[in-house]
Amino acid sequence: MTRPETMLAFCARTLLLAALAAGCSGRKPVAAAFEPPPPSEGMKLLPAWSARTNGVVSVAANFSKTHAARTITDIPLKCDLSFRTGIQFDFWCDDLTAFSSFSLYFKSGKGWYHGTFSPETSGSWQRVTVRKDETRTESTPAGWNAITQIRISGWRAHDVDARFALANVAYLGGENPDVAIIYAGTLANKGGADGNAYVDFAGRIASTLESLGLNCPLVADCDLKAEMLASVPAAVLPYNTSFPSDKLPLLKDFVESGRRIFACYSLPPEIARLLGVRLKGVVRPDKPISGFLKAGAGLPGQPVFAPQASWITQRVEIPPFGGEVLATWAAGDKTSLGLPALVRTPAGVLMAHVWLGGVEGASVDLMRSIMTDIAPSLASKMEAHSAALKKKQDEDRKWLETQSPKAGEHRAFWCHSARGLGGGLSWDDSIRYLKGNGFNAIMANLAWGGAAFYRSDVLPPAADVAKQGDALDACLAACRKHGVQCHVWKVCWNMGYCAPSKFVEAMSASNRTQVAFNGTKKTSWLCPSNPDNQNMEIEAMVELAKRGVDGVHFDYIRYPNIDHCFCEGCRARFEAVAGPVAGWPGAIRKDDRLRKLWQDFRSSNIAFVVSAVASRVRAETPGVKLSAAVFQNDDTAPVNVGQDWVAWVRSGWLDFVCPMNYLESTALFKSLVSHQMKVVGRSRIYPGIGLSCWRNDGQEAVRLARQILAVRELGADGFTVFNFDRRAEKVLPLLHLGVTRD
Repeated sequence: MTRPETMLAFCARTLLLAALAAGCSGRKPVAAAFEPPPPSEGMKLLPAWSARTNGVVSVAANFSKTHAARTITDIPLKCDLSFRTGIQFDFWCDDLTAFSSFSLYFKSGKGWYHGTFSPETSGSWQRVTVRKDETRTESTPAGWNAITQIRISGWRAHDVDARFALANVAYLGGENPDVAIIYAGTLANKGGADGNAYVDFAGRIASTLESLGLNCPLVADCDLKAEMLASVPAAVLPYNTSFPSDKLPLLKDFVESGRRIFACYSLPPEIARLLGVRLKGVVRPDKPISGFLKAGAGLPGQPVFAPQASWITQRVEIPPFGGEVLATWAAGDKTSLGLPALVRTPAGVLMAHVWLGGVEGASVDLMRSIMTDIAPSLASKMEAHSAALKKKQDEDRKWLETQSPKAGEHRAFWCHSARGLGGGLSWDDSIRYLKGNGFNAIMANLAWGGAAFYRSDVLPPAADVAKQGDALDACLAACRKHGVQCHVWKVCWNMGYCAPSKFVEAMSASNRTQVAFNGTKKTSWLCPSNPDNQNMEIEAMVELAKRGVDGVHFDYIRYPNIDHCFCEGCRARFEAVAGPVAGWPGAIRKDDRLRKLWQDFRSSNIAFVVSAVASRVRAETPGVKLSAAVFQNDDTAPVNVGQDWVAWVRSGWLDFVCPMNYLESTALFKSLVSHQMKVVGRSRIYPGIGLSCWRNDGQEAVRLARQILAVRELGADGFTVFNFDRRAEKVLPLLHLGVTRD
């Protein structure tokens, strides 16, 4: 393909567009008068907070005068959170529109635990919680028992000055515990995706148990002490592939005292023996798992079927000396797969996979029956909470029933699965369900940087195309049948989980993959400045537009972060614009002129693909809409990831954008959308709403409805929800958008 303009000219054009965008983004702050903090009744303040502060820490964010990405305030605060759910505090901010999000860091040893929180209102105090199970590790923290300070940061949204404050920092949970959730902290502290999984699955069980009214502090296995188990009738092991040998006697004493354990999935042999089961290895059933099917009499209150789309299971064997199968795994038609899913022994209950969550319906009924069995003393507490919760749910449902769709609006879902909802449902089933619940567009993830789930002349096929056929044909046929717009979601640059290994190896061998600032190779990502990679992305998008779809949708149309790409190809192409660079790549971060040129170079590489696709699609397939999922912050995205989406919209390359405003706070969400609409216009933005990114707390339907209302109040013409999955299946019927005629 011939480039429509030289890279140097394109850089100059991008510079001009960026300057125009920056000139239109300034806003005046809306300040609120500071109020004294509320009293701390009912909160057990951290002793170090009371001793080291005057009760309030106030932070000024001078974003109109600096280019800082965030505020940083460190507070010395020694505390032991090892047997706590997290911390809570009162928070005040005079103008939330200045911030895109807030972070709270816990320093422990040489590492940190990082959590986020989402305030709801400006100008008034509100209670905020930061849970341990919602944090991520940075470096290698020493444990929750060794916190020495906290750091609070407000992340920049716009050039607005603002002030926030926190007071009454207190423990969350741990008082009068009902259940101890013992997670694999030894492994979690190592960080990374594997480490985060141990925390994630602990959090899922915690959410369900809390929905039952139980107080269930999380404790890392490395922090476990005898006194933590002294007062609880039951313990939970959510996903513990190993266990510290010096802590095993504590569990042995716990069981020998007559108390019981609920354990999930993989267990060390010592704990499996303690529980009275044998684990015979992992198996992937031939048919997809749809949930738990009651076996025999089961437990009192156990539902006949409880949904859970597990994909793998332990093969569990019960020795002759005792135990029974409570449930087997069910196939999509709710017939038994013949594999034990729940096993009961004198020492407790074993689930053959991890618990995937649930705070309502049959899922929570199943967990209630399990907890009643292993800890009968908790039954009355759960029963009382259930009555109070039902009253709240009835109120929520009545409010949700008052909602209705807005005529003509774009109501879309992103769908990460190339095959629809899964669980045995076809694309036809999935689109019928989507339409029946009031949505009129799907963004189906059918292409990555290194694979296509359809017959393509540009990208190699994903492995399942040979078995399951062309996913685009199936999705498009279903959309046409049910009157739903079909937009194909294309992941750019990132070759993805589905790329054939030979293709990935070939890209790396030909130096078409990315290199980090420190020289580390990122072989799963293609380099955006490489002309061959640019051409492949362009041709893939154009090919999709010619398949009869309503639109093609860019995703990952950016660099992964500020540390990429510094490959030799990038250096040569950058030096063709900027001249020779001595001291590569460090000089780019030390020299202001080079740093600015580098930012423009990266932005121009990404923008070139968007521009070229727009030119081709407008000429060759007029009527096909172009859109993109983009980072929420238009000020920092061009610098951090080379994504100058405001310039793309103003240039007419995109028909609309979907900023990924995945915040639980409706107030922060609304302020982001308000600003985004000001810079690109209300008809060019269908804000992204993060349903699948929220905590599974039973409030998802209400939260989603409130954010949809916020979009309508601001005058936008539609919205896009992430993600069309099992959680969406639960939430959509509650929204009462209904079947529409638009």
